[in-house]
Amino acid sequence: MLWRPSAHPEGDGQVQLALVHRPRYDDWSFPKGKLDRGETHVLAALREVREETGHQARPGRSLPTLRYHQTRKGRRVPKEVRYWVMRSLGGRFTPGSEVDELEWLDPDAAARRLTYRREVDLLTELARRPVATRTVLLVRHALAVRRGEWRGDDAGRPLSPEGRTQAERLVPQLAAFGVTAVVSGGPSRCRETVAPLAHRLGLAPVVDERLSETGYPGHEREAVDLVRGLGAEGSAAVACSQGGVLPDLLTRLGHPTRMDVDKAAACALSFVGDRLVDVAHLPPPPAGEGGGWGRGPERAVSRPGGAAGATAASRPRRGAARRDPGR
Repeated sequence: MLWRPSAHPEGDGQVQLALVHRPRYDDWSFPKGKLDRGETHVLAALREVREETGHQARPGRSLPTLRYHQTRKGRRVPKEVRYWVMRSLGGRFTPGSEVDELEWLDPDAAARRLTYRREVDLLTELARRPVATRTVLLVRHALAVRRGEWRGDDAGRPLSPEGRTQAERLVPQLAAFGVTAVVSGGPSRCRETVAPLAHRLGLAPVVDERLSETGYPGHEREAVDLVRGLGAEGSAAVACSQGGVLPDLLTRLGHPTRMDVDKAAACALSFVGDRLVDVAHLPPPPAGEGGGWGRGPERAVSRPGGAAGATAASRPRRGAARRDPGR
């Protein structure tokens, strides 16, 4: 769901939303589309927004997943569409055969223009929390050399070759959030996980032992304050930690249930001030050859104090509900 600040917030609300018209179906909807092989949901959503609107964007908090069925060649086929709130970084729309119109509308006008009832319902979820958020990406370190194969101190145990591959493949997805700071626990496997990202972005990672399994106990409140203080509105920070820290840290930050995090996976935390308003799980990249996440499902997200859900994707009768031919 692409948005930008309204030019006249006192008259039509604080934000405008981008709606696109598809001449093939004569419908108005939010930009969306299908995953290419090897894409993550976040990167696919950014690409589709860029292709359909001409705008670069930065992802923020997630919105509930829409699940429904389409009829194709006489068969009912399930469809799942994941959405993120994405702020426009600017661009220029060019009409084409797939999308021939783009309109920026305030939420009330967007609700009247949208063709499909289920997308109108997303606006209700959008309105429950501020649109502008601050993102912290909590990452668990990638695959490391097995303990039994390492004779040195455990803090120095490095990533395995597979883990180094995962660390490289994490870079595009994490960088897409606009990362401006990188913090890591002290163990080598944590620092090596974020090193490719920091190198790509020209950042100097900060090492903080409160994110390590040896430094976290007894300093839990300080670690929570550290994470809450990272990043700024409209950008993101990355914090890399360990499996013995992340579930408790997430609970103390406000996640309603215990959440285990796979190695090389990330949790995209969305904050408004110090308040956690959304947690989206980003699955780990593959460690072997092939180079893509494929089309496996991402774990559901959680919205503290709200509903659970999870990606991403005209001129009909205004307000009319229709079956979405989809992308």
